[in-house]
Amino acid sequence: MNLYAKKQSFLARKMIISTLMLALLVVFLNIFQSQVRNSFFYVSAPISKTLLAAGKNTAGFFDSFLTFTTVKKENTALKTENQYLSAALASLQEAFSTSQDLKIATENTANERYALLQARVIGLDIENDTMLIDRGLTSGMKENMPIISKEKVLFGKVSKAYAGFSQIMLISAAKSALAVKIQTWPAGATPVYGVIKGSGNLSVYLDLITSGSQVNEGDTLVTSAQEGIFPKDLLVGKVVSPNGSDAKAFQTAAIQPFFNPRATDNVFVITDYLKK
Repeated sequence: MNLYAKKQSFLARKMIISTLMLALLVVFLNIFQSQVRNSFFYVSAPISKTLLAAGKNTAGFFDSFLTFTTVKKENTALKTENQYLSAALASLQEAFSTSQDLKIATENTANERYALLQARVIGLDIENDTMLIDRGLTSGMKENMPIISKEKVLFGKVSKAYAGFSQIMLISAAKSALAVKIQTWPAGATPVYGVIKGSGNLSVYLDLITSGSQVNEGDTLVTSAQEGIFPKDLLVGKVVSPNGSDAKAFQTAAIQPFFNPRATDNVFVITDYLKK
């Protein structure tokens, strides 16, 4: 009994002590609540700041990444749009240029009795003195049809027609020869005739001028229509230097041709002269 009583007494004292300690802890927290809170904040503040800064940096990184991605997409879209607008502008400029060329050509040939078909130059072979145009058999192209510029400058003739394009032999080709005359001469004087021959590399010369005929530097040469392929009065070139000689039956002259295939985008085909 004594042992049991002692055990009960020990447990009772333990409960009393525990209750008193709990009560003291509650009183302590109530009295020193602000100090405890401040101490906790003091210890945890650096950790909180570090975590907050890390969070801001991470958020900033993702914001920057998203912004970069968005800007990149916008730049790509703008580049695509600029390319489209550039292509559209180039197309409009080409259409305007083509329209202007046709207007000028129509005005310059208003008094002529032949029809014109506009064509675009799509190739130039200086070595062989040929060029390609985007008109072919489907557009009614035939061999020997004359090719001129909007200013009535003679370029050459169709040498071969294909389905969708044609090859043009320029007047500077080695096989080319066309009858010409000096455009102006004194009133009552006998017209001076000759033949323009090609010497290659976009060059020509005047040949078969009757010895004694007056040929002057700067004289303008036009087609005479004697060979039956080219209409008369198409511009060909001008005399650079006559090479007359009484010892020869014919004289020659160096010629500066008027045509400029390197700087020409559009030409005109005389389509109905061969029918006449």
